[in-house]
Amino acid sequence: MKFLIFTLLIFNCSFAKTKIISPKKHIIQSAFFPGLGQYKMGEIKRSKKFFFIESALILFSIDNHLRTQTNIKKMNSFSANHAGVNILNKNNKFILDLSNHLSTSVYNENQLRLRLSNQIYINENYQWEWDDITNMKKFNSLNRTKNQSKKLLFFALGAMITNRIISIIDVNYLLNIKNLKLSFQPVLNKEPSLNLILNF
Repeated sequence: MKFLIFTLLIFNCSFAKTKIISPKKHIIQSAFFPGLGQYKMGEIKRSKKFFFIESALILFSIDNHLRTQTNIKKMNSFSANHAGVNILNKNNKFILDLSNHLSTSVYNENQLRLRLSNQIYINENYQWEWDDITNMKKFNSLNRTKNQSKKLLFFALGAMITNRIISIIDVNYLLNIKNLKLSFQPVLNKEPSLNLILNF
């Protein structure tokens, strides 16, 4: 028993790496691109999950952006051919008004009836008249599709931010695990005992 106590007094078991880890470095890496911090720490499997999610979100965002731009060009061509107005460099309010009123005169009459004279369109670049109500409805549908695409793009951007936050949290967790120290400390009382101590 005395020999065991003496051995425990000089015995110290540590599972922490001796290599000094810079927490800020890996956190910044994961903030720049999720999974990069884990990759630099040697956690290849963990990094692949973040890489895959981020890559998928980037590809989705690019595809969605290209589709949105194509849809805007289609809307502009459609409105020019069927309503006689160009929507490029026009704000969303005008596009919404265009998609819900047969002509500028109809829209202006409605605004004047509501005593909203400051909302009417006078500039000749904002004059339109749909050749058919069906085409106006088609344009309205194109506009809704464009707006949905924009919402999906914002969703993807939010998901990218979330992925970075989770990656940073994961890096911080891994750093704490790697800096974990496990040691045994004997306690010399009437009855010798052994304490397990965890240091972070």
